[in-house]
Amino acid sequence: MRRGWSILFLLVLIALPARTDGAEKIKEPATGIEFDATLDGGYALLGVGVRKKFAFKIYATALYVKVPDAVGPLKAAKTPFGPIVRGTFPRKMILHFVMSVPGIKAKSTFRKNFDRVMTPEDQAKCVEDRARYLDAMGGDIEKGQRYLMDYEGGRVRVYLADKMVYETDNTTMIQGIFSIWYGPSPLNEELKQNLVSRVHNIID
Repeated sequence: MRRGWSILFLLVLIALPARTDGAEKIKEPATGIEFDATLDGGYALLGVGVRKKFAFKIYATALYVKVPDAVGPLKAAKTPFGPIVRGTFPRKMILHFVMSVPGIKAKSTFRKNFDRVMTPEDQAKCVEDRARYLDAMGGDIEKGQRYLMDYEGGRVRVYLADKMVYETDNTTMIQGIFSIWYGPSPLNEELKQNLVSRVHNIID
């Protein structure tokens, strides 16, 4: 009888799906691109979204914040956007391109974005940093490549296709970059809201 229970228990174990920590995926519905629900180092997914231009889907994107570092600032704020733009807690943003973008177009787009979200006074505080960022984004972006913006320790590093292409500790420039998606005049309001849609999973 004992042998029978042992065999039954073994069969149940075989039938159960394997569990891997951090293996949960969250799908961005418009593109089907999947993002990890967590990243190494204690990062939790805050939301996913898609950047569209007219009828074209350009990239799927995901925002991560480090827990528990981000919990206090996010709880204390009326909305999560101020802490995301100006906070000192670590955070990451991933852009997964679902179409190729010529470098000249990417550079022009980011230039317009900075003109939209940064005052002339703020731009004057980071002329060199802004120029370096635009140069870094001047290469062609291929479909399937990923852009990673990694903020930690007062410094932001930008990676394209796993290669670091930009780095700065200029606070005004860093806030300008985050303001493109999360500031008062974002790329798209729906995208802005979608990128924080899981905030209550973190702060509640």
